[in-house]
Amino acid sequence: MTMERLIFTYPWDVEREGVDHALDRIQGAGCTGLLLNASYHGGRFLHPRWTGGVFNQRGGADVSFQPNLAVYDAEGAPHPAVGELAAAGVHQRVRRAAAARGMRFGLWMVALHNSTLGDRHPELVQRNVFGDRYRYGLCPAHPRVRAYARALLRDAIDQLQPDSVALESPTYLGAIHGEHHELILLNMDRVTEFLLGLCFCDSCRARAQEQGIDPAAVQATVAAAVRFLLEEERGALDVAFRQQEVAAFLVEHPEVYAYVRARLATVKGLLEELHQIAQRAGVTLETTSSIFARPITRAWEEGTGLRETAQAVDSVSIVAYHQTPDEVRADVRWFKLMCPDKPFTLALNAGHPNALSADDLAQKAAVAAQEGARAVAYYNYGLLTHRRLEWVARANAVLKGL
Repeated sequence: MTMERLIFTYPWDVEREGVDHALDRIQGAGCTGLLLNASYHGGRFLHPRWTGGVFNQRGGADVSFQPNLAVYDAEGAPHPAVGELAAAGVHQRVRRAAAARGMRFGLWMVALHNSTLGDRHPELVQRNVFGDRYRYGLCPAHPRVRAYARALLRDAIDQLQPDSVALESPTYLGAIHGEHHELILLNMDRVTEFLLGLCFCDSCRARAQEQGIDPAAVQATVAAAVRFLLEEERGALDVAFRQQEVAAFLVEHPEVYAYVRARLATVKGLLEELHQIAQRAGVTLETTSSIFARPITRAWEEGTGLRETAQAVDSVSIVAYHQTPDEVRADVRWFKLMCPDKPFTLALNAGHPNALSADDLAQKAAVAAQEGARAVAYYNYGLLTHRRLEWVARANAVLKGL
């Protein structure tokens, strides 16, 4: 089977450029399809090819299609915020144009990374060991959050009729998120950051208790450790000295390790529910290995157990945003060790700082072909300069020759 060459794409870029122009450029870069975003988070993004202003300020998370609210009501789920692009019908127009060109039309969807719903429904977000709410991360253990994820996927598939869905963030998010004017005036170590990323909301505690874990005991252990480590600032020590500390902590505290394993089961269960929805619609469901926890050996920190995830979905997208081709290959090889014969997509950042040159990107893309990936997917059409889009074209030309 020929390996697909895809590119992550924002609907606002397609709408601004025009569907035919955008698809011409995507095909011209050697891509056989696109992953068009349908639900996204807030932020401030630089679009270097835009005329006039180049910054896109998105105030919050929303969907870029008109949702069928009855689907969410039937699940008892909160309603998504609706973006100003929703009425434009861009996804339907892209689907038709892509089909006419023989291109894959895939959706790319952000699931639980949602500060807008977090602000509207603070009871649904992750809460750390001290009760602090992480507004940007809906907790995958909460029943209404799971209902929202199911409704979002069902609604998007029903209305937009994609060939496939690439699902981002059906998981926990970490404690450090780059919030606006975030101030951390200490040299935090990996253990502290990891422990502050554990969620102790009522739903997570209840799920742990169902598995025979005492959440109060785990919370007490974690709270005491974080208080101690914040004062220690072990992040100032040499990395080699600290590299085994997370593993050492979990070995010494099996109750915390059990709590971590319960998180993996929570995410796997949600993915299984979502996979059933996609299967019934005849749509391939793929999920990312992780969002911010890289390399792939750290995916478990976000609740992504590679083996559990591989059992729950059709394919896994390895987010290999690394500096060297050897590091990209190492990520893929680790996945193959954990999940032999599981289909995977290799996701590559074609932007700064991970793509250093056209040859560098081509070498990384070649790993996908050499390691048997089902697809390579480049990030991100609207955020790349003209020159970097040409790098994508050159990388795809190399792939076609392999």
